[in-house]
Amino acid sequence: MPETAPSRAQPYPRALTWALLSLWLAGIAVLTLLPSTSGPQADTTDFLCIGCGSRGTADVLLNLLVFLPLGGLMATVLRGWRVVFIAACLTVGIETLQTGIPGRDPALQDLLTNTGGALAGVLLVTRGIGGWGRHALAALAVVAWLAPVGLLIPMASEWDLYGQWTPVLDEMEPYRGAVQGASLGGRPVRHGALRDAPDVRTAIAERHALELSIDVGPDPSSFAIVFQIVDIRRRYLVTVGALGDDLILRGRNPAQALKLDQPDVRWRGAMRDVAPDETVILRMERGRGSVCMSVDDRRRCRLAPSLAGGWGHLAKLEAAPAWLSALVSLAWPLALGVLLGATSSGYRSAAIRGATLAAVGLAVSLWSPDVRPDVPGALLLAAATLLGAHLRSPLRHAWLRLRPPRGVDAGPAHGAGSG
Repeated sequence: MPETAPSRAQPYPRALTWALLSLWLAGIAVLTLLPSTSGPQADTTDFLCIGCGSRGTADVLLNLLVFLPLGGLMATVLRGWRVVFIAACLTVGIETLQTGIPGRDPALQDLLTNTGGALAGVLLVTRGIGGWGRHALAALAVVAWLAPVGLLIPMASEWDLYGQWTPVLDEMEPYRGAVQGASLGGRPVRHGALRDAPDVRTAIAERHALELSIDVGPDPSSFAIVFQIVDIRRRYLVTVGALGDDLILRGRNPAQALKLDQPDVRWRGAMRDVAPDETVILRMERGRGSVCMSVDDRRRCRLAPSLAGGWGHLAKLEAAPAWLSALVSLAWPLALGVLLGATSSGYRSAAIRGATLAAVGLAVSLWSPDVRPDVPGALLLAAATLLGAHLRSPLRHAWLRLRPPRGVDAGPAHGAGSG
């Protein structure tokens, strides 16, 4: 027999592709078709708005990422243009159903970003990842690991500032207690216009301690504002609120300004042992890698997110079950480390990359008051790069099996035999 060139890995059975698509569709149904209690329903005039809302950018990125697997999987059995058309039709169906679901808001943005995510999946599978793609993925892993440090830096405002004590705002539950006094860095912050706005801006930027004397109200059933500092454009710089018996601290930062989300620093059960109408002193302060809160003589520190849990913090997982936050803090450095190692040229390169990124992450988290150091997460990241280097060959083999052969219709055969 004449010697032949190495054959291409056989593609995955279509049954597996359809099984994965079924799982994806079930997940999409849970994410998009269950009632939401996250906030009031938007006005119908918002349908045409792109990137609107407090987490508009986060919604855009999430839609792109969620529909990317649909495009990638369907590209193995159908032509690309058909995949994009199906993604668009599926989105129209979802948006139509959402019109009758409480808390769900159909939007043109979803149609565009979902279709774009499917198109990206098609291109990823049919065209593959070249050398530039591997470098881009490695850079993405580095940025994703270090980004929380920059995204959580407090931001000031050059506009006039106002103090608000238990404000009554539209579509938000009011706090049914009372603020008796407030100070930032020892400087009083009154209710109303702040004449010493430059000093307040400096105190916010330097993370001075905030202290409140309040008459405690009943536990609110949704987020209620106890105290905040806002500018004339109604952008909050510092907010202290309550939800149930949790105490919550928010601030304006790049993550909030970029509409990624409004992350909370949360002390669960802080007000559990405090009776309504009781007067207490609340104090919030930041140190190196730590956020501390106190209610009278009770104190809780290490409330700032770790670097490994930074994106979980940005996704507001403080309100989620503790096991979910722990799972994200474990999975995030593992996934980034595997990605970094799989895009390396070998074990030596992966080890150098992993050790360097872990060391840089520890250094910046020691410097930052907004993210606490995370030695276990850094070690896991470094070890995961070696795992990624080990998995590089199996992952490449799996990728070749997933991609349809060049020049061959990925759709159903039309009677043509194989030659």
